[in-house]
Amino acid sequence: MDQARSSEPGQVPAVNGGNGNRAPKDEKGINRVEEEKLRSLGLFARKVAHDFNNILGGILGYASFMKTIVKEDDSIYRYVDIIESSAIRGSKLTKKLLDFGRGEEPEPKTIEINGVVEEAFSQAVGDLGDKINVEKSLDEGLPKINADRDQLIRVFSSIIENAVEAMADGGDIRVQSGMAGDSEICVTISDTGEGIEALNLDAVFDPLFTTREKGRGFGLSIACRMIKNHGGRIDLESEPGKGTILKVFLPVK
Repeated sequence: MDQARSSEPGQVPAVNGGNGNRAPKDEKGINRVEEEKLRSLGLFARKVAHDFNNILGGILGYASFMKTIVKEDDSIYRYVDIIESSAIRGSKLTKKLLDFGRGEEPEPKTIEINGVVEEAFSQAVGDLGDKINVEKSLDEGLPKINADRDQLIRVFSSIIENAVEAMADGGDIRVQSGMAGDSEICVTISDTGEGIEALNLDAVFDPLFTTREKGRGFGLSIACRMIKNHGGRIDLESEPGKGTILKVFLPVK
């Protein structure tokens, strides 16, 4: 991997031959402007999500009711099933909009990071399918951390979802956990997907950014915000045709 991107506050990435160096951002005012834009976008996203939830709730409710009165061998059952599954996908998207709009502070408790990672993969079983192989190497001797379990599950679920979307024809996802020095835990999730072009690396953590026709563009933005709220950071390395590596660093307190 020879291209790197960091979500660490106050830093921008350098994409230059694999040394992963990053230069400090001096224009502090830029961060304030960006934060204000994100806040306004978040308020808008939350309102839209609430409105869509109301619409989708009706569609999903009636579709589910129709499935109770239409027999599976009926010619229209398949279309009712498509309506229901589409409404469910829409509900997942509005959930991401709400997550982005809220930007809530974490409610930390003492947790084991490996359990969080395992739960995220358990929730993603339906998305992984038969074409994607998962390899895990989790350090059982890691110290516990103070973090919001639900938020971290959503972070790793978003990373897994992005990895799955990058491997339409199947591939491998590898996850590792371990210490990074004395004060941080690192969870690394890598895939063998399509990778990311160098010109897009600066935008991967931006809201609404996506290079995929069916992508939503909120997952990594939300994940980045949640990890920053935990005092951590996300580093990304990617190379087109070879895959992507995401490293999530969290402080040990």
